[in-house]
Amino acid sequence: MTNSQMNFAFFSANLHHYVPAIPWEDHNKLYSIFKRYHIARNPENYTPTIAGLNTLSQAGILTGFHLGQHELLPLYLARAGIDFDILISKKVYQKYQHSLNLHRAAFGVSDRHFNFLFAEDRHTLLRIRRSLYSGRHILLFADGNMGADDSDGLLVPVSFFKELLYVRRGIAFMSHLLKVPVYPILDELSSDIVKIDIQQPICPSFEIARTDYIQQCMQQLFDILSDRLNDRWADWACWDYLHRNGMLCLIESADILGDLLSPEHTFAFTKGSKTFILDRLNYNIFVI
Repeated sequence: MTNSQMNFAFFSANLHHYVPAIPWEDHNKLYSIFKRYHIARNPENYTPTIAGLNTLSQAGILTGFHLGQHELLPLYLARAGIDFDILISKKVYQKYQHSLNLHRAAFGVSDRHFNFLFAEDRHTLLRIRRSLYSGRHILLFADGNMGADDSDGLLVPVSFFKELLYVRRGIAFMSHLLKVPVYPILDELSSDIVKIDIQQPICPSFEIARTDYIQQCMQQLFDILSDRLNDRWADWACWDYLHRNGMLCLIESADILGDLLSPEHTFAFTKGSKTFILDRLNYNIFVI
């Protein structure tokens, strides 16, 4: 067995945690679709269509999700004439640095550009405000859950299918503080067409306390995501790593060793020289 099996084990556990109605026996097929779908793509091989451009009446926070085209989305939005800067964590930038800088260089030739703003920097909020007030949007992803430290209660619980996700509150916090709308963006690959859909804005209300707006805004964003994922489960890249980025919070369960040997929800994989068994029902893991 390889780490491919380990990745499948956690993909399966995460999927079951939120959508237990999907039978265990369907997880292998969904994971095969998932792996084929989430690959690097050459932007020149696809034609983008963008709906909802007329909703961008004010500079705000363009909020995407990891639905398979997150590397292509900045390029296609910029080609459509949208001015924006990208808020990104340094780790994610390092991972995608080559392709992101290729896009940025291409824009420079046509006298267009976007800047990278790093979430960990102390003065990022001031830079975000400067961009927004100059008429430039900020592009980020709601489900990355990476960036500045959001410990000590700064993660917001939102309902997501049958459980809770714990997500960073920064999108809604910036929206309320800087008085700018949030523009949710969905994408979908259909043959060789990337369909991009800019949703109706979520606008801050100053009759609502900031903490209440943050909760409502983040819930609305993940309601939009959950509607998009219904019956298209493999489109979400986070299924195989949300247990690593703080989005998954488990309540300690009672001892269930009696159920451990059930082949329905246990899965064995090797890592290095060791073999592990993951109980996908409750994330208990054992070395054998």
